[in-house]
Amino acid sequence: MSRNYNKKVILFQAGSSGNFLAAFLTVGNIFVLPNNRIDLGQKVSSAIFVSGESSHDKRFIDFDSDICLANIKTAIVNSPQQVILSHYQKISKLREFESTNWIKKVAPTNNIFGWIKNIMYKKQYVEKIDFRQTAMTQQVDACFVNLQNWYEINRVDIDCPSDMIIDFDKINDITYLVDLYKSANGNHPDDMRIKFAEEYISKQFSPINDCDKMSIIDIVEHVDPKDAFDIATALFIYEKNHNTIDSNRLWTIDDLPNTVPECIEFLIANEKNYSF
Repeated sequence: MSRNYNKKVILFQAGSSGNFLAAFLTVGNIFVLPNNRIDLGQKVSSAIFVSGESSHDKRFIDFDSDICLANIKTAIVNSPQQVILSHYQKISKLREFESTNWIKKVAPTNNIFGWIKNIMYKKQYVEKIDFRQTAMTQQVDACFVNLQNWYEINRVDIDCPSDMIIDFDKINDITYLVDLYKSANGNHPDDMRIKFAEEYISKQFSPINDCDKMSIIDIVEHVDPKDAFDIATALFIYEKNHNTIDSNRLWTIDDLPNTVPECIEFLIANEKNYSF
Protein backbone atom coordinates (compact mmCIF):
# COMPACT_ATOMS: atom_id res chain seq x y z
CA MET A 1 0.00 0.00 0.00
CA SER A 2 1.08 3.54 -0.65
CA ARG A 3 2.39 5.59 2.25
CA ASN A 4 3.58 2.33 3.82
CA TYR A 5 0.42 1.85 5.87
CA ASN A 6 0.27 -1.77 6.98
CA LYS A 7 -3.47 -1.76 7.63
CA LYS A 8 -6.53 0.46 7.55
CA VAL A 9 -8.43 0.32 10.85
CA ILE A 10 -11.98 1.68 10.85
CA LEU A 11 -13.94 1.91 14.09
CA PHE A 12 -17.64 2.61 13.62
CA GLN A 13 -21.00 2.28 15.29
CA ALA A 14 -23.70 0.24 13.60
CA GLY A 15 -25.30 2.20 10.78
CA SER A 16 -22.38 4.51 10.10
CA SER A 17 -21.18 3.03 6.78
CA GLY A 18 -18.12 1.19 8.04
CA ASN A 19 -18.46 -1.66 5.54
CA PHE A 20 -18.95 0.78 2.68
CA LEU A 21 -15.76 2.59 3.68
CA ALA A 22 -13.88 -0.72 3.86
CA ALA A 23 -14.93 -1.56 0.30
CA PHE A 24 -14.27 1.94 -1.02
CA LEU A 25 -10.84 2.30 0.59
CA THR A 26 -9.60 -1.15 -0.39
CA VAL A 27 -6.80 -1.28 -2.94
CA GLY A 28 -7.72 -3.52 -5.86
CA ASN A 29 -11.08 -4.70 -7.15
CA ILE A 30 -14.37 -4.18 -5.31
CA PHE A 31 -16.33 -7.43 -5.10
CA VAL A 32 -19.55 -6.17 -3.48
CA LEU A 33 -22.53 -4.31 -4.87
CA PRO A 34 -23.21 -0.74 -3.68
CA ASN A 35 -26.43 -1.71 -1.89
CA ASN A 36 -27.89 0.57 0.76
CA ARG A 37 -26.32 -1.76 3.34
CA ILE A 38 -23.06 -3.25 2.09
CA ASP A 39 -22.76 -6.16 4.53
CA LEU A 40 -26.29 -7.49 4.06
CA GLY A 41 -25.84 -10.77 2.19
CA GLN A 42 -22.34 -9.71 1.12
CA LYS A 43 -18.87 -9.82 2.62
CA VAL A 44 -16.05 -7.37 2.04
CA SER A 45 -13.30 -9.93 1.44
CA SER A 46 -10.52 -7.40 2.05
CA ALA A 47 -11.77 -6.71 5.59
CA ILE A 48 -12.00 -8.56 8.87
CA PHE A 49 -14.53 -7.62 11.55
CA VAL A 50 -13.16 -7.78 15.09
CA SER A 51 -15.18 -7.98 18.30
CA GLY A 52 -14.68 -9.30 21.80
CA GLU A 53 -16.70 -12.40 20.94
CA SER A 54 -15.11 -15.54 19.57
CA SER A 55 -18.11 -15.89 17.24
CA HIS A 56 -17.64 -12.35 15.89
CA ASP A 57 -21.21 -11.68 16.96
CA LYS A 58 -22.17 -8.27 15.61
CA ARG A 59 -25.37 -7.76 17.58
CA PHE A 60 -25.88 -4.87 19.98
CA ILE A 61 -23.30 -5.74 22.62
CA ASP A 62 -20.59 -3.84 24.48
CA PHE A 63 -17.59 -3.85 22.16
CA ASP A 64 -15.48 -1.56 24.34
CA SER A 65 -13.86 -4.40 26.26
CA ASP A 66 -10.20 -5.16 26.88
CA ILE A 67 -10.71 -8.42 24.96
CA CYS A 68 -11.91 -6.53 21.90
CA LEU A 69 -8.97 -4.12 22.11
CA ALA A 70 -6.55 -7.05 22.38
CA ASN A 71 -8.19 -8.72 19.36
CA ILE A 72 -7.84 -5.54 17.29
CA LYS A 73 -4.16 -5.24 18.20
CA THR A 74 -3.60 -8.88 17.26
CA ALA A 75 -5.35 -8.33 13.92
CA ILE A 76 -3.22 -5.25 13.22
CA VAL A 77 -0.10 -7.33 13.65
CA ASN A 78 -1.19 -10.64 12.14
CA SER A 79 -4.27 -10.35 9.90
CA PRO A 80 -3.70 -10.70 6.13
CA GLN A 81 -6.69 -8.46 5.34
CA GLN A 82 -6.16 -4.84 4.29
CA VAL A 83 -8.91 -3.46 6.51
CA ILE A 84 -9.83 -4.10 10.14
CA LEU A 85 -13.38 -3.17 11.16
CA SER A 86 -14.76 -3.00 14.68
CA HIS A 87 -17.52 -1.41 16.74
CA TYR A 88 -14.87 -0.72 19.39
CA GLN A 89 -14.91 3.02 20.13
CA LYS A 90 -11.91 3.86 22.34
CA ILE A 91 -9.74 4.90 19.44
CA SER A 92 -7.11 6.68 21.52
CA LYS A 93 -5.99 3.29 22.83
CA LEU A 94 -4.75 2.49 19.31
CA ARG A 95 -2.47 5.51 18.89
CA GLU A 96 0.59 3.34 19.37
CA PHE A 97 -0.08 1.91 15.89
CA GLU A 98 -0.90 5.11 13.98
CA SER A 99 2.59 5.70 12.58
CA THR A 100 2.31 2.54 10.46
CA ASN A 101 -1.47 2.09 10.20
CA TRP A 102 -4.30 4.32 8.99
CA ILE A 103 -6.59 4.39 12.02
CA LYS A 104 -9.91 6.23 11.94
CA LYS A 105 -13.25 6.31 13.74
CA VAL A 106 -16.55 7.25 12.12
CA ALA A 107 -18.54 9.71 14.23
CA PRO A 108 -21.75 11.68 13.57
CA THR A 109 -21.35 15.35 14.42
CA ASN A 110 -24.52 16.86 12.98
CA ASN A 111 -26.36 14.19 11.00
CA ILE A 112 -26.95 12.21 14.17
CA PHE A 113 -30.57 11.42 13.39
CA GLY A 114 -29.66 10.21 9.91
CA TRP A 115 -27.23 7.83 11.61
CA ILE A 116 -29.86 6.57 14.08
CA LYS A 117 -32.32 6.10 11.20
CA ASN A 118 -29.71 3.87 9.57
CA ILE A 119 -29.55 1.83 12.78
CA MET A 120 -33.31 1.35 12.71
CA TYR A 121 -33.63 0.47 9.03
CA LYS A 122 -30.36 -1.37 8.46
CA LYS A 123 -29.97 -3.12 11.82
CA GLN A 124 -33.07 -3.13 14.04
CA TYR A 125 -35.61 -3.95 11.33
CA VAL A 126 -33.35 -6.48 9.60
CA GLU A 127 -31.76 -8.33 12.52
CA LYS A 128 -34.18 -7.80 15.38
CA ILE A 129 -37.86 -6.78 15.20
CA ASP A 130 -39.40 -5.09 12.17
CA PHE A 131 -42.07 -2.76 13.54
CA ARG A 132 -43.01 -1.34 10.15
CA GLN A 133 -46.15 -3.49 9.79
CA THR A 134 -47.45 -2.55 13.25
CA ALA A 135 -49.62 0.42 14.23
CA MET A 136 -48.10 3.88 13.98
CA THR A 137 -48.06 4.20 17.76
CA GLN A 138 -45.88 1.10 18.15
CA GLN A 139 -43.56 2.20 15.36
CA VAL A 140 -43.08 5.69 16.81
CA ASP A 141 -42.57 4.29 20.30
CA ALA A 142 -39.86 1.86 19.12
CA CYS A 143 -38.11 4.60 17.16
CA PHE A 144 -38.30 7.01 20.10
CA VAL A 145 -36.66 4.47 22.41
CA ASN A 146 -33.82 3.97 19.93
CA LEU A 147 -33.44 7.73 19.53
CA GLN A 148 -33.06 8.10 23.28
CA ASN A 149 -30.55 5.27 23.60
CA TRP A 150 -28.32 6.09 20.63
CA TYR A 151 -28.41 9.85 21.10
CA GLU A 152 -27.11 9.30 24.64
CA ILE A 153 -24.46 6.80 23.49
CA ASN A 154 -23.17 9.40 21.05
CA ARG A 155 -23.38 12.23 23.60
CA VAL A 156 -21.18 10.49 26.17
CA ASP A 157 -18.59 9.34 23.63
CA ILE A 158 -15.77 11.81 24.23
CA ASP A 159 -12.97 9.78 22.61
CA CYS A 160 -13.15 11.63 19.29
CA PRO A 161 -9.72 13.15 18.52
CA SER A 162 -10.15 15.33 15.44
CA ASP A 163 -7.14 13.86 13.63
CA MET A 164 -8.59 10.34 13.87
CA ILE A 165 -12.23 11.06 12.98
CA ILE A 166 -14.14 10.34 9.80
CA ASP A 167 -17.12 12.68 9.69
CA PHE A 168 -20.24 10.58 9.10
CA ASP A 169 -22.05 13.73 7.99
CA LYS A 170 -19.78 13.97 4.95
CA ILE A 171 -19.82 10.36 3.75
CA ASN A 172 -22.30 11.42 1.05
CA ASP A 173 -19.77 13.98 -0.25
CA ILE A 174 -17.64 12.56 -3.08
CA THR A 175 -14.92 15.17 -2.57
CA TYR A 176 -14.61 14.17 1.09
CA LEU A 177 -14.43 10.48 0.14
CA VAL A 178 -11.73 11.18 -2.44
CA ASP A 179 -9.69 12.96 0.24
CA LEU A 180 -10.14 9.99 2.58
CA TYR A 181 -8.96 7.61 -0.12
CA LYS A 182 -5.89 9.73 -0.85
CA SER A 183 -5.02 9.97 2.85
CA ALA A 184 -5.27 6.19 3.22
CA ASN A 185 -3.64 5.15 -0.05
CA GLY A 186 -1.61 8.10 -1.31
CA ASN A 187 -3.28 8.27 -4.71
CA HIS A 188 -6.58 9.27 -6.32
CA PRO A 189 -9.39 6.66 -6.47
CA ASP A 190 -10.16 5.27 -9.91
CA ASP A 191 -13.38 5.87 -11.83
CA MET A 192 -14.80 2.50 -10.79
CA ARG A 193 -14.53 3.50 -7.13
CA ILE A 194 -16.11 6.89 -7.73
CA LYS A 195 -19.06 5.23 -9.49
CA PHE A 196 -19.35 2.68 -6.67
CA ALA A 197 -19.50 5.49 -4.08
CA GLU A 198 -22.00 7.53 -6.10
CA GLU A 199 -24.34 4.54 -6.43
CA TYR A 200 -24.08 3.81 -2.70
CA ILE A 201 -24.78 7.45 -1.81
CA SER A 202 -27.85 7.51 -4.09
CA LYS A 203 -29.40 4.70 -2.01
CA GLN A 204 -28.97 6.39 1.39
CA PHE A 205 -31.47 8.39 3.43
CA SER A 206 -31.41 12.15 3.31
CA PRO A 207 -29.54 13.71 6.26
CA ILE A 208 -31.54 14.61 9.37
CA ASN A 209 -29.51 17.17 11.25
CA ASP A 210 -30.03 18.22 14.83
CA CYS A 211 -31.37 21.71 15.52
CA ASP A 212 -32.07 24.04 18.42
CA LYS A 213 -35.52 25.19 17.27
CA MET A 214 -38.15 25.44 19.99
CA SER A 215 -41.38 25.52 17.96
CA ILE A 216 -42.80 22.17 16.87
CA ILE A 217 -43.85 23.76 13.57
CA ASP A 218 -40.26 24.83 12.89
CA ILE A 219 -38.97 21.39 13.91
CA VAL A 220 -41.46 19.61 11.65
CA GLU A 221 -40.38 21.84 8.76
CA HIS A 222 -36.75 21.03 9.60
CA VAL A 223 -37.27 17.23 9.74
CA ASP A 224 -39.88 17.05 6.94
CA PRO A 225 -41.36 13.75 8.22
CA LYS A 226 -41.88 10.95 5.72
CA ASP A 227 -42.35 7.99 8.07
CA ALA A 228 -42.74 6.91 11.69
CA PHE A 229 -39.05 7.41 12.44
CA ASP A 230 -39.23 11.02 11.28
CA ILE A 231 -42.30 11.63 13.46
CA ALA A 232 -40.40 10.21 16.44
CA THR A 233 -37.42 12.40 15.54
CA ALA A 234 -39.50 15.58 15.43
CA LEU A 235 -40.99 14.71 18.82
CA PHE A 236 -37.57 13.83 20.26
CA ILE A 237 -35.98 17.09 19.09
CA TYR A 238 -38.86 19.12 20.49
CA GLU A 239 -38.68 17.44 23.90
CA LYS A 240 -34.87 17.48 23.96
CA ASN A 241 -34.83 21.20 23.28
CA HIS A 242 -37.35 21.73 26.08
CA ASN A 243 -35.40 19.46 28.49
CA THR A 244 -38.34 17.12 28.93
CA ILE A 245 -37.57 13.95 26.96
CA ASP A 246 -40.35 11.38 27.43
CA SER A 247 -41.77 13.22 30.43
CA ASN A 248 -44.32 15.92 31.33
CA ARG A 249 -46.59 14.99 28.42
CA LEU A 250 -50.30 15.38 29.11
CA TRP A 251 -50.83 12.87 26.32
CA THR A 252 -49.18 9.58 25.32
CA ILE A 253 -47.74 8.14 22.13
CA ASP A 254 -50.71 5.76 22.18
CA ASP A 255 -52.85 8.81 21.31
CA LEU A 256 -51.12 9.31 17.95
CA PRO A 257 -53.22 8.77 14.81
CA ASN A 258 -52.17 6.25 12.19
CA THR A 259 -50.82 8.34 9.28
CA VAL A 260 -47.84 10.69 9.01
CA PRO A 261 -49.90 13.79 8.03
CA GLU A 262 -52.29 13.20 10.93
CA CYS A 263 -49.37 12.69 13.32
CA ILE A 264 -47.90 16.02 12.22
CA GLU A 265 -51.22 17.72 12.90
CA PHE A 266 -51.41 15.99 16.28
CA LEU A 267 -47.92 17.11 17.35
CA ILE A 268 -48.67 20.69 16.35
CA ALA A 269 -52.04 20.67 18.16
CA ASN A 270 -50.40 19.25 21.33
CA GLU A 271 -47.28 21.44 21.33
CA LYS A 272 -48.29 23.06 24.63
CA ASN A 273 -49.98 19.99 26.08
CA TYR A 274 -47.20 19.48 28.63
CA SER A 275 -46.95 20.16 32.34
CA PHE A 276 -43.90 22.42 32.03
